[in-house]
Amino acid sequence: MYRMNPPAEILVVDYDPGARRLVRTVLEHRSYRVVEAGSTYEALRLIRARKPDLVVLREDFPVPRGGWIVCERVWEAHPEVPVLVLSTGQADQTAAAAAGPHRISPYPVKAERLAEDVAALIAKGE
Repeated sequence: MYRMNPPAEILVVDYDPGARRLVRTVLEHRSYRVVEAGSTYEALRLIRARKPDLVVLREDFPVPRGGWIVCERVWEAHPEVPVLVLSTGQADQTAAAAAGPHRISPYPVKAERLAEDVAALIAKGE
């Protein structure tokens, strides 16, 4: 008998509820389970508690290095969890290299690009 794997769980981290809703809609439409965090603190708590299959993280949180700090913590504590950073294009390349995201994608989000990036990172992790 063939068993299907459960859908991947993706943690979406963004301070903007409208942006989280957009990402959630795109990902749920493709059958992923989505958990949301509206702050860096909440994101770190959920990563420890749930160990998602992927983190989609906006880098320009309104606190110094907010998104990059989350990315670094994921990389240090859970290197098996890929991180997709959504960047406005003004990302500090030094911070990006130090934080170690698995992929950087443009922000604002384009649905097809987001779906492609997520699928590629999830496939790598299987």
